Amino acid sequence: MKKTLLFSIFSAAIFSLAFTSQAAAYDIYVNQASSSITEDGSQENPFKTISAAITSAATKPSDQRSIFISNGIYAEKLELNESTSLTGEDKSSTIINGNGNEHSIEINKTSSLFNLTVSEGYTGIYVAAGAGATIKSTKILNTEKMGIEIAKSSTSNFEKVTVSDCDISKGRGKGFYINKRRVLIENNDISDNEEEGVDIRARVKGSIKKNTITKNGESGIELVIGSSSLKITGNKIKSNSASGISHQFYKDSKKIGSITLAKNKIQKNDNYGVQCATPSGGDVPNNYWTKSIDLSKNIFSNNGSIFAKRCGFAIAKK
Repeated sequence: MKKTLLFSIFSAAIFSLAFTSQAAAYDIYVNQASSSITEDGSQENPFKTISAAITSAATKPSDQRSIFISNGIYAEKLELNESTSLTGEDKSSTIINGNGNEHSIEINKTSSLFNLTVSEGYTGIYVAAGAGATIKSTKILNTEKMGIEIAKSSTSNFEKVTVSDCDISKGRGKGFYINKRRVLIENNDISDNEEEGVDIRARVKGSIKKNTITKNGESGIELVIGSSSLKITGNKIKSNSASGISHQFYKDSKKIGSITLAKNKIQKNDNYGVQCATPSGGDVPNNYWTKSIDLSKNIFSNNGSIFAKRCGFAIAKK
């Protein structure tokens, strides 16, 4: 009995030490359950709202704007107008509830989000033109229109947005909506959204890899080929209600793209494994699809059809 008690005390002490060490690495603290009367953002006297912490961070040098958020449900709309990082104590228990706001979190200057749940809101996370972002180990759930919306870059830099190890699911619209940007979308679970899992507009560059994209109400990935340069590799794209991947041609974005589809498992999608579509009509240039899309070592099984005939692929490469 004594050994068990000592072990429990020792384990609790180790956990407490680890948590204190983790929290000590930040500049500003938030804990809505704090009983402190004075709120200065210190670990001893944390702010009770994230908004107050963000306001305080904006007055500090750029290397002193890391915010640690203790567990709780924070019904706030957050605007990051200066480069800031937000880190939650636990990604399932540190919850930002957009409560019907247009954007639960709006990133207007390059910032980072870690270890959070973002729920409700018209859009869960909005990355504005001119801002980059790193979003990691975060859940984006139950949004009205888009889990993550990435606005069109306003510069020639194509500011990069990285989303990794996240859960973007159960939205009443799209999981992602991505405009002209550089992106890395890696190792995410994108599932059970009522529209597309990932909706990509023209002139997007980067990588979409090692994601699980399943049970979305439309295609798993929908992308406008025009001037896009994307490597879509190592994904599991399964049981979506339209096609696994739907490539689109628009008259105003008709330049060929460079789309690599390699080593994906594309299975049990209701329509095509790979679709080629012209939503607004128009004459597609000769060999447009085959010049823009390179398929290599993908696995297709149990889709409505492997790919649309208009794509012009002679053989479905596996």
